[in-house]
Amino acid sequence: MDFVRSLRFIASSSKRAAILILMIGLLSGGAFPVPALRAETFTWDETAASSTYNWNVNANWTGVVAGFPNAEGDVANVNIDIAGNQTIRLRQDITLGVLNLGDSNATTPSSINISNASGETFRLIFDNVDLLPAQLNTTGAGSPSNTIGALVELNSDLQVRLGGGDTLTMSGAITTNDNDITFSGGAAFVTGVTVNGNITGSGVITNNGAMSVSFGGTTPKSFTGTLVANRGIGGTNTGSFTLTNASMASASEFVINGWLTGLTQNGGSIHAGSGSPHAENPGQRLTTGTITMNGGSLRTVGQAAATTPADTPWRLGQELVTDNVSVLHFKSAYSQIGLSGATTTAGTRLNIATLQRSAGASAYITSGTLGGTARLTFANAASFLVGGGGAEGSTTMSIMPWMGAANINGSQQYASGFATHTATGVRALVDAEYANNYTSGPTTNVSLDNVTIAGATTINALRFTRFSASNITDNQTTGVGQTLTVTSGGVFFSNNGGTIGATGNVRAGTLNFGTAEGVVWANGTNTTPNTNTIGAVITGSNGMTKAGSGNLVLSGANTYTGNTYVGGGTLQVGIGGVGRTGAGDVIMNARGTTLAGTGTVQGSTTLTYGKLAPGDTAGSGVGTLTINGGLALTPLEDSQGPYVTVTELTILNGTTSDKVIVGQGLTLNAAARIVVTLDATYTATEGDTWDLLDWAGVLALNGFSTGENLRNGADDANTNLDLPTLGDGLQWSISNVSDGGSLRLTIQAVPEPSSALLLAVGLSALVLRRRRQ
Repeated sequence: MDFVRSLRFIASSSKRAAILILMIGLLSGGAFPVPALRAETFTWDETAASSTYNWNVNANWTGVVAGFPNAEGDVANVNIDIAGNQTIRLRQDITLGVLNLGDSNATTPSSINISNASGETFRLIFDNVDLLPAQLNTTGAGSPSNTIGALVELNSDLQVRLGGGDTLTMSGAITTNDNDITFSGGAAFVTGVTVNGNITGSGVITNNGAMSVSFGGTTPKSFTGTLVANRGIGGTNTGSFTLTNASMASASEFVINGWLTGLTQNGGSIHAGSGSPHAENPGQRLTTGTITMNGGSLRTVGQAAATTPADTPWRLGQELVTDNVSVLHFKSAYSQIGLSGATTTAGTRLNIATLQRSAGASAYITSGTLGGTARLTFANAASFLVGGGGAEGSTTMSIMPWMGAANINGSQQYASGFATHTATGVRALVDAEYANNYTSGPTTNVSLDNVTIAGATTINALRFTRFSASNITDNQTTGVGQTLTVTSGGVFFSNNGGTIGATGNVRAGTLNFGTAEGVVWANGTNTTPNTNTIGAVITGSNGMTKAGSGNLVLSGANTYTGNTYVGGGTLQVGIGGVGRTGAGDVIMNARGTTLAGTGTVQGSTTLTYGKLAPGDTAGSGVGTLTINGGLALTPLEDSQGPYVTVTELTILNGTTSDKVIVGQGLTLNAAARIVVTLDATYTATEGDTWDLLDWAGVLALNGFSTGENLRNGADDANTNLDLPTLGDGLQWSISNVSDGGSLRLTIQAVPEPSSALLLAVGLSALVLRRRRQ
């Protein structure tokens, strides 16, 4: 490194300041010039096709100073219009902060390979200034395929951003030095990044992009950190992260964040295996540590034995692929695990030593051969099974109420019913393992299209198959309401339109969960959620979880205690103003969920993920939702970006809008978003005003801001308060939420220029008073 660049390298860190001052003092006699002490930007100069160049040649680069990028924070722009494919050899260790890579010609894009010469092992070291993450960005012009063939070492966190449909192969070994790697950008249904080299070190590797990140090669990665799958999908059998034949067994944890619409994954997923023939059994592919699921999906597929070469070490019948994992934790939301034995006869196994489940979480397990060639086993399954413990084939088998399953491979868009666990692992109860009456005893699992019972009745679980309403009564026409106790807490709606207890009907009856957590499944297809209703009064002492990706309407005068979790899909509290939750709080901690309705939440509501959307029809209608307790709209930091946590409020006309009434305090934070929309039939009119949000207690803003008052809404997208754009001459007047106890919007005319100054003076003297309590 020359003297000038040595000084820049020293000055780029505050830790080197003392050394720099000393050197400048020694040089103050003027024998040497003192250079500009900052990171530099260099642009690649060579355009010839099918050529090999050396990185460390000054003539190949242009910049403010002579040289080539090789210092902390330097920016290397290798993104000009080149005539054809190029190889750039490092020829020495190279340090930089930002690498912008890719042919800028979108019509005929060429590929660039940054590598080492034969036998050389030089490193591309990413090290940015001021504790900023280093960057590796591709252009997105014409979707070229680029390669980093050199060794990569991180002295900073690294952000890898792919433009458009670009692809990037990282074939050299990567050393993280405990720094993080975050992938973003790319295109859906494209394997954007392929990592073939080894990865050593820890840290966190996250995919926030639309594309899939594939770990290739057959040598197990040495990475000991955490994989976080937030987003991304490639083609068939690919997820946010794909391990076709590779292993990430040394990773400490996989974290999968997302949600499901039917069987369609939104957000994160991890896929292992492809079912294709391979010359060697991949063995352990997943982490041996912990898999944490917050929605999203995990798919493990068996591998077929290769028929060639002749010396392949395994043959048909020996192709069992097994993953052994210490902990599988369903932490929140509605998650899915799919297994496939592929074309093999031995299949695939996923063996879990310790199953964990947090309140509100639910899961859907699917395979065409569950309990056969595709097995998911839990060593501690007995602690989760609820029921009579009957033998296989009986109607008194124990179930996992919060886990659904389908014995169909890849095509069943939601579970067929409850999951059980036998000696061969998880599988769905088959039809013969449900009774078709309510008289077989209190440990029976029942599947029927009605809830007609002679008197108070106890069963273990209910799969309700009706497409319409049935009251819990001794006679649907002339009877009185009865009480059905479900000791496991499991109620599974298998069809759209099923209703237990018609709303407001005197014969609706009572659905009692006793001391169990009620787990109510309302499901949906990949395109359309089912809508199911419970108008019966729900009682019990251990709360309720809404499971599945469909819509569940609570329209009864419920009295159950304990928290209500919206674990998937939509929970609509009330319809037409009738209906309420139990006495506890509503917890929204699952991505992709919605709290809707025009009824009453009897406790408080806390929203860290998901959406608050008052109104019936799963929130698409307009109405008022009442929350007797407090409301906390406090999204977590990572609930923005791929997962938007938001309150949606619609203005229907000049007098009617969505509204949320909060009986106690309102807590917001800097990530909270309130989005207001205008109905398509409404024309904005001066003087129209609406109260969208009222609260009676203390307001805590915590960084939330309603933004500039008197604006037209055109420039506030993705701010805390996103207002619709008004036409010329109109603007929004926003109440002072810090002092008024409500969020009130009024449409007013934009003042004429001659009166603008007088208006400003008037506003400066305005004293806002608090609402009288």
